Amino acid sequence: MLKPKEETAVSLEERVSKIEGILEQMDKRLGSIETLYNKLDSKIDSIYNRLDSKIDSIYEKLDSRIAVSNRWMIGLMLGSWITLMTAIFLK
Repeated sequence: MLKPKEETAVSLEERVSKIEGILEQMDKRLGSIETLYNKLDSKIDSIYNRLDSKIDSIYEKLDSRIAVSNRWMIGLMLGSWITLMTAIFLK
């Protein structure tokens, strides 16, 4: 037997309203996941920036130490060369 159109329409409306409720819940959940994702992304960015600044400060320290050691190396080489040339000329 066929159901009357009114019963079919009511059950269809009920089904649609249930689906709409489910979709609203999914939207809320996805919204909260998106919020958490954005917070995590900002935390990762801040950690990355801090790490990058620490690495930059380490490179600056290394560069300054290398510059000082290069000066010492040039001074030693120049001093050795002057000593050698003096010994050759005075012999």
